[in-house]
Amino acid sequence: MKHLFSVLMICFLFAGGLTEKVFGEEGGQSAENSFSNDFNLLLSKSFDDKTAAIESIAESKSPAATAILKALLEGNLFYHKKEKSIVIVEETKPKEYEIKHPITNEAISEKSKKELRKIYKKVGINNKLRGLLNEKLAVLTIYSDDKNTRINAARNILKNPSVSSIEVLRAAVPSEKDPEVQELMNVSIAAADAQSNNVEIQLKAINSLSGSLYPEIRQLLESLKTKYSADENADIRV
Repeated sequence: MKHLFSVLMICFLFAGGLTEKVFGEEGGQSAENSFSNDFNLLLSKSFDDKTAAIESIAESKSPAATAILKALLEGNLFYHKKEKSIVIVEETKPKEYEIKHPITNEAISEKSKKELRKIYKKVGINNKLRGLLNEKLAVLTIYSDDKNTRINAARNILKNPSVSSIEVLRAAVPSEKDPEVQELMNVSIAAADAQSNNVEIQLKAINSLSGSLYPEIRQLLESLKTKYSADENADIRV
């Protein structure tokens, strides 16, 4: 009887472990399927297709989205030349690389630099896509628990502002508790408002930025000064 009970317990534990593994694989497979079209677009020679892929990945709200876009920005997103599968590549030591699954982040294999070049190719991007990636990563990380991550996110939005990213900042400011991060968020928002078509909003933003030491803000104010100095009828003076 005790022997039978032991056998049943072993079977039960084995089945439990097997079930966990199967569900884990299905979860990863499901996520991979949801990105399959985006991955195909990233392999396209068209930068418009790659733009669409980046937008889609960023909007997926998947936990893997940040890692994928970060790898793409840093030049660590590769694809298998024959199979056309996407992977993340990390250098573990000089000329030695770990190949990781883009969704699960699990190690697939290790390759030398020579092997890497033979089997995989980097997913190419241009400067316009780098700007888009910085913007999307900023939006994805603005609510991070890490202060430095939030600062970098707000700074990236300052460098690469868009209507959507500024709206994300406006929503994030009230819940931000750190004064340094909140100040940078407000500076980024004011920089966008300084280019508004609404004169009242624009004047208020320019006044709030007048003492800023951020290089991006000094450059912005100089460009606005040049613009409005040439227009005698302008309501704005910087």
